[in-house]
Formats: sequence, structure tokens, C-alpha cells
Amino acid sequence: MTDVQPGNGTAEPTQDRTLTARRALVVVLSFALGAIVVALGIIFYLRTGLDATFPISSVEVPLWPIATLPMGFFFMIWLDYFMGTKIVVD
Repeated sequence: MTDVQPGNGTAEPTQDRTLTARRALVVVLSFALGAIVVALGIIFYLRTGLDATFPISSVEVPLWPIATLPMGFFFMIWLDYFMGTKIVVD
């Protein structure tokens, strides 16, 4: 008796050659969309320029790059889901 399961004649699935390109596209698109959405929010909702800063301790931190990070990750989750790149583990 053996532990090997009988095969049905199908070969193992081949590796997806476009996966790396799709993952790179997801990263670039998600952070570009995040930057655009945050910029529009800063300009139209906060009614200030993109050079706005906020104080943390005694350091003035620029708002736009700091706010772009979480928005970019938000878009990355959804683009990953729709493009099937499996960056975020199910």
C-alpha cells in the first residue's frame, strides 16, 4: 500500500509569467491613486496647499506623504483582490 494519490493525468499548474509584472503594476497604481486622492482631499476638503504640515513633538511633518501611505495601502488591498496578485494573503 502506498500513500501516493492516484493522478488523473493532469499536470501541475504552470507558473504565471505575468505575476511579477502585475504585482509591480498594483504597487505603482495603488500609491499613485492614493497620492491623487489625498492631494484632492487636501486641496478641496482641507482647502490648503500640498505643502501643509502638522507638528509632531517639535518637528513639522509634511501632510501629503504621510497621508499617502495608508491610502496607498488601502488601494493596494483592493487592486490586489481584483487583479489576483496574492500580495495580501487570503
